[in-house]
Amino acid sequence: MGDSTFFHAGMPALLDAIKEQENVDDDVLDTFAVVAEPEQVAARMRDRYGDLVDRVLFSAPVRKDPQRWRSAI
Repeated sequence: MGDSTFFHAGMPALLDAIKEQENVDDDVLDTFAVVAEPEQVAARMRDRYGDLVDRVLFSAPVRKDPQRWRSAI
């Protein structure tokens, strides 16, 4: 799914599923998100996107355990 299709079709469908408290299986989640433990986030992002991106933005609970998230940021 390309970026445009994702933002116009995929994201609304995913948000609707969350709103309706439907289960989203791991395959669908992996299509929309990079899922990894904090120590593996950077490597998973590189594996998935390689040279396609030069910066990313993500949200994480860094304040709870800043040392654990250091490798990701």
